Amino acid sequence: MKSKWPMEELAEVAMIDRLSLQPSEIQAGTIYVGLEHISSRGEFLKPPIVTSGELASSKFRFTGKHILYGKLRPYLAKIACPTFRGICSTDIVPILPGKRIERRFLFHFLRQPAMVDYANSQTVGINLPRLSPSILAKFKIPMPPLAEQQRIAEVLDCAEALRAKRRATLAQLETLTRSLFLNLLRTAGRDVSTVSIEEGMEVIIDYRGKSPRKTECGVPLITARVVKGGELLEPNEFIAEEDYGIWMRRGFPRSGDVLFTTEAPLGEVAQLDGRKVALAQRLLVLRGKASLLD
Repeated sequence: MKSKWPMEELAEVAMIDRLSLQPSEIQAGTIYVGLEHISSRGEFLKPPIVTSGELASSKFRFTGKHILYGKLRPYLAKIACPTFRGICSTDIVPILPGKRIERRFLFHFLRQPAMVDYANSQTVGINLPRLSPSILAKFKIPMPPLAEQQRIAEVLDCAEALRAKRRATLAQLETLTRSLFLNLLRTAGRDVSTVSIEEGMEVIIDYRGKSPRKTECGVPLITARVVKGGELLEPNEFIAEEDYGIWMRRGFPRSGDVLFTTEAPLGEVAQLDGRKVALAQRLLVLRGKASLLD
C-alpha cells in the first residue's frame, strides 16, 4: 500500500499483547469479550460480566488502551477499541499501541477495506481461516507525525458518528416499512397465501469458494460489504473480463434478482439492476417464480 509517509511494521509501533489468564485467575465481575460481542462495524454488542469459574479456558487480558483484533475470519472486520478493561477470547488479539502511534488512527487504518482484504489473504485454514499474530505484527503501517495522526483519527471518528446516526434513521424507516407491509398483508386477508422460500424461487444460487483474482478494472465485483440497507453501494473491486465466465459458473445474475448476504454481515438485502456484475462469496441470489412473486 503506497503512502507519502514512512512505513513501519506494526510490531515496531505497537505490541501484540497476549497476556493470558487461566480460568482459576479470572475474577467474578470481569467483562468477557468474545468474537460474537464485536460487530463488523467495530461496536461492542453487550459483552457479559462473568462469574468465577464460569469460563473453562484461558483468555487474554486487555485494558481501555488496547485495540481488539479478531484473528478468526478476519474478513468479518471484528476490530474494536474498548473503553473498559476485561478479558477476551484467544481468537481476539489485543494490540497495545506505543507512544508513537495514536490508537484511533491505528484502529481506523486496520479497519479500512483494503487492510481487511489483505488480512484475509494472509490467513491459513479453509473452514476456520485464521490470521497468525506473527503475520499481523508484520503489517506495514504509515507513520505521519503524531499530530497528523490525531487529526486524521478525529475526522474519521466524526465520519463514523454521522454514519451511526444515518444507520439509526434507516433502521427506524425499515421498521416503519415492515409495519406498513404487514398491515397491508392483514388488510388483504384471505387473498394472501404463503409458500416457503424454496417453493417460491425459480433459482437459488449460493456463491462460495475462494476470493477471485482482483484487477484494476473490468467487471464490477459485488461483495457482501456493498449490500447495505436495501441498496447496492458502488463497488470498488473488479475481476478480469476473461475470468467472468469461470467465476460465475454457478449461475449468471439477472436484473431483478435479489441478493442476500450470508455473512459479514448476515441478512442484508438488495436488488440487482441491469448492469453486468460478478458476485463474490457470502452472497445468495434469489430469483422468484414469476407466477408467484413480483
